[in-house]
Amino acid sequence: EISVQQPANLKIEPIVLRSLSQLSIIKTLSVIVLDWSLIFLMAFLQTKYLSFYFYPLTLAIIASRQHALGVVLHDAAHFRLLRNHQWNDIVADWLLAFPLNLTVFGYRREHFAHHKYSGMSNDPDLIRLSSPHYQKDKTSRNLILKILLLSTGFYIVREFYEMGIKYQLSTKVPMKVNISRMGFWTVAVTIISLNHLWLSALLFWYLPMSTVLMSIVFIRLKAEHDRIPKGKLLNTRTIIPSWLESIFISQHNVHFHLDHHLYPS
Repeated sequence: EISVQQPANLKIEPIVLRSLSQLSIIKTLSVIVLDWSLIFLMAFLQTKYLSFYFYPLTLAIIASRQHALGVVLHDAAHFRLLRNHQWNDIVADWLLAFPLNLTVFGYRREHFAHHKYSGMSNDPDLIRLSSPHYQKDKTSRNLILKILLLSTGFYIVREFYEMGIKYQLSTKVPMKVNISRMGFWTVAVTIISLNHLWLSALLFWYLPMSTVLMSIVFIRLKAEHDRIPKGKLLNTRTIIPSWLESIFISQHNVHFHLDHHLYPS
């Protein structure tokens, strides 16, 4: 449970908050099905009908849907996927976290610390933004160069290390999570191997995840928390995106970031 002190003029009445916090299983699962369907559709179209020159667009669209799945994973970390917490985590792990080489447990541990210590010295996101890797982006030229390098996979080893190991989004998880993860990868590897889909998995999953997805995450993280004056409310901001940004960067209303910090449910 996350609790922050809201200014009086931003408080929502409990009855209104409860009504806004109601879960819809149909909406939740529909969003997941839609994102996965778009990924498979783009892979199918690129394989069967589109020329090689369309592949960069295909890669970008798939990466945007991977990020969209990551946004739903974020909601699952707040137990906003399913009412039953156990099934919330199982469904989120198999449909969202494991394919992205993450775990709900590890993500929740790091993300709740971000909520609890937002803007403080032990805020995981602030620590990340304070590292030399991010602090080099003090000019527009450097920022654009970083985004281009991320989009080409230049930093992928470091990004996977930081996300999965350094920040423990994939490690130090309960035994039951590791057993479930082994089950997922056994099923996934079996299906891919039996259908000779390793090249497709590389082109339409791992390459987008290793390139454009990294730049999307970087842009969103910078937009939400970077260069905010000290004392600003919860050290974060809400962003109103254009329609194009909503497709490629701010899926599923993730841009209401300050609002979410005030009322995580």
